[in-house]
Amino acid sequence: MTVRQKDIVLRAIEQIAAMLRAVVLGERPAAADTLRHEIEEATSALLGPMEPFARSLDAESAANLLHDPERIFAYAQLLALEAALEDSSGDVSQAELFRSRAMGLARAAEARVSSPRPEWSAWLKDWSEGEGGGGGGG
Repeated sequence: MTVRQKDIVLRAIEQIAAMLRAVVLGERPAAADTLRHEIEEATSALLGPMEPFARSLDAESAANLLHDPERIFAYAQLLALEAALEDSSGDVSQAELFRSRAMGLARAAEARVSSPRPEWSAWLKDWSEGEGGGGGGG
């Protein structure tokens, strides 16, 4: 993944997180289909041809496939956004699946970096406590 591609995906994550926050806070009418589409587009841009494989593998195997900690963490953020979207639409069981997978991937990304990323640790802490951090942290 080029630096430009990474920047595009990270910007998309931030925009999706902002849109989702606006929906959850009632500042914007529910646009779940639009949000879901944006998340899918960002995921496709991030993972490219590896997307179907990454989606079908367990978190650790997906992390091994993706290899790059930045890409793994960005994928975790997108899955966490999917979890928040499912929560907001009332599908708690699907939300928990996405959240659990996101946490596994984020931890795998964190384990692969040579120096600690405080923003990743803070994001993980927020999400594991159920607060949901959304985008950022890359």
